[in-house]
Amino acid sequence: MTTPHAPQGEGHATRGYTVDELKLAIDQRLQMETPADPVPIPVRLLGYLKGRTLIIKLPAGSASGTAAVSEGDEVVVRGFSGRIAFAFSSIVEKIRYLPYAYCHLQFPDSIQGAEIRKAMRVRLEIPARVVNPERNGEQVLEASISNLSVAGAMLVSSTPLGMVGDHISLSFHFRLPTKSD
Repeated sequence: MTTPHAPQGEGHATRGYTVDELKLAIDQRLQMETPADPVPIPVRLLGYLKGRTLIIKLPAGSASGTAAVSEGDEVVVRGFSGRIAFAFSSIVEKIRYLPYAYCHLQFPDSIQGAEIRKAMRVRLEIPARVVNPERNGEQVLEASISNLSVAGAMLVSSTPLGMVGDHISLSFHFRLPTKSD
């Protein structure tokens, strides 16, 4: 079996992880690759039986009775859990098409991963206003905060907000739930 490569580079030391350490969640998005076709196939985790099998939901187009993988294929599965990007090799043990397309993968002996985020992120959708005096004077630009952590936030906007290194002003409002909510 080939050894998958987890993200590497400055500050991204790779080490081994277990399924329990990664806290894989049901319906978690993953990508599956075959040596014959390195284009990632989007899949979801349906469940697993520790030490025996991972059950993976195949893409909707597979429901017709054909899948991008076959029984016996070696695959590399990649994903992201919390702050860790991970990858592992496995073998497709069984494919089923009813009630929907899914497959059983051999439970991974070894999962390689690298911590690529310093802090956990929370997904959300909060409207925000951005002012970049270096680029746009006092013009207010509309944006949305799509995730937030103690180390920063991800802003999404249909217009460029500035350049790397620019200092911006960010404002947003949100309502905290009360006991009566």
